[in-house]
Amino acid sequence: MTAPLISVIIPVYNTAAYLSQCLKSVTDQTYRNLEIIVVDDGSTDDSLSVAQEVARRDERVIVLSQPNGGQSKARNTGLTHATGEYFHFLDSDDYLDRRTIEHLHRACVEHDALLAVCKFTKEAQHLADRTGDDSDASTPSRCGVCHAGDGPCTVVEGGFAELVKAGNRPNYPVVSACMKLYQRSLFEGLGFPEGMIYEDAASYLLILERVKRYVLCEFIGYYYRTADVSTTVAAITRKHFDILKSNRMQVDLCRQRHPEALPLVYANCLNNNDFVAMNCVLDGGPVARELFEELLRDSRELSRGMFPRSLLYRSGTVYRVVLRLMSRVYYDDRFRNLIKRILAR
Repeated sequence: MTAPLISVIIPVYNTAAYLSQCLKSVTDQTYRNLEIIVVDDGSTDDSLSVAQEVARRDERVIVLSQPNGGQSKARNTGLTHATGEYFHFLDSDDYLDRRTIEHLHRACVEHDALLAVCKFTKEAQHLADRTGDDSDASTPSRCGVCHAGDGPCTVVEGGFAELVKAGNRPNYPVVSACMKLYQRSLFEGLGFPEGMIYEDAASYLLILERVKRYVLCEFIGYYYRTADVSTTVAAITRKHFDILKSNRMQVDLCRQRHPEALPLVYANCLNNNDFVAMNCVLDGGPVARELFEELLRDSRELSRGMFPRSLLYRSGTVYRVVLRLMSRVYYDDRFRNLIKRILAR
């Protein structure tokens, strides 16, 4: 039986320094039947040349180029051209364990799921170690090759709130489009909101509306780079105010269709606010200070009735001190997961 074609969609903007490593992690995948769609979004460095060179060596790589329109537009361009039965999104400054696509596909097939999710790490050595530190899987099962040596997986089923809550476990991407394998049907008539960043969050909730179950793989398959080139950790600009728009989109969707999931979505929005606020404190510029105040107001509103978390947002001065302390250890996987467990209570 022929393995189905899987489209890996990689939006690229000025990541020439990391792109070769990113693309090699895809071309070296143990799952071979891939369509690798690289969308250069108007890069001003050598990113396009790097991608074209890889495409000359590997016929599975398709390079598209467009004027700069943002990550969401580049992803949508990739979706338009994708012909695979499954989709995987990868940021061009990140990279994969060489078994990631195989594991995610096997999880979907063996559990009759339209969506599978792997863990991520910000510490590169963990990809080689293939270790996980969680043992709270509620419905564990072995997936043959998918989890050989990597621990059990979790099949998540239930109502919308249950689907949202399960994704909040440490080392799993709550809202990112990456680290997931999607069956093609999940994106029928659906794309990413263009003209904004932090677009993943609302789109992922729309995806969850379309699944009956999904699989959390106990496998660290994605390295998330935290260099300054990343959308999420770059210097604060007006575009970063989009986090507030993203929050509103998520909250409005749940108020209208899934009110039972509102507390979970509030918590996820607060987590995202904390991350952006931390980068505002580190940036310290006038735009960053303005955004910090907006985030503080938004977090006070979102955290109403969420004691003791609401205490964090009472004083802007105390909040800044806490965020500055967090920034010193945030990119340590163990510390980040500890904080995530505490905030999830």
